Amino acid sequence: MKAKNKLKDGVIRYGKVEMTEEERQEAENPKLRTTIFLEADLIRAYKKMASKRGLKYQQLIREKLRNGLDEATDVESRLRRLEEKILKRTG
Repeated sequence: MKAKNKLKDGVIRYGKVEMTEEERQEAENPKLRTTIFLEADLIRAYKKMASKRGLKYQQLIREKLRNGLDEATDVESRLRRLEEKILKRTG
């Protein structure tokens, strides 16, 4: 029998374990360890930016990477629609 999930003040209880919504999503999409070399000034800039937003710098980097993927997909779909319109006009 599954434990009931209860939401109270932004915290979800899974049995005896309390998780925020973000932690629950992370549990469903686990992080994998990877190694990447970045310039020191880039890391300093992300740490400064993250500090101003009250985030951890790695969290901010993940957010920026995810946004970049979303934007790339957005641009690709826009290009596809434009190509379709052009082909309809010329065809």
